[in-house]
Amino acid sequence: MTPEEQNAELLEHDLVERPDYAGSPVNFTTEAELLASVDTAIANRGIGHNDMHGIGGDYLVTPLEWFTALLDKIKARSADLWVPDLVSFVKYRAERETARVDLLKRRSGEIRLSLKSDAPSSSYDYPLTLRTEVPQNWSVAVVKQGRVQTAVPVEDGVAQYDAVPGREDISLTAI
Repeated sequence: MTPEEQNAELLEHDLVERPDYAGSPVNFTTEAELLASVDTAIANRGIGHNDMHGIGGDYLVTPLEWFTALLDKIKARSADLWVPDLVSFVKYRAERETARVDLLKRRSGEIRLSLKSDAPSSSYDYPLTLRTEVPQNWSVAVVKQGRVQTAVPVEDGVAQYDAVPGREDISLTAI
């Protein structure tokens, strides 16, 4: 079975592939290595995870001091992190990797987009973050998808917002 076939089977049956074990003392043999894993995940814009069988005083566990330092590191970098459960991350990744955005309409006062994904929309319904170029004179964009409407700031001609693939079209208008 090819990796593509395996991914299709997982999607079809709402299953997720668990990442390989990554934890101390097996993969991270020092506190510095454990803390560096946070920076690596941020730099790679991907998943990073630290598996622990326990904390402190037993065999194959993370020392309490390392764990406390890891929590402090995560808190310090929280603006750069998204800390979901595994299933939410896998859903997000499946949608993101198969997402397609189509421009349906672009006028001076409105942009209309369609967001689709090959992941089954019945169970893969995690919002994706989109960045859309808008006219330079927009300072705030109203983003609407179905009944959800949000005003977002425009920075350097770009509006950033969340939208769910496979749902209603997305419209952006200036305030």
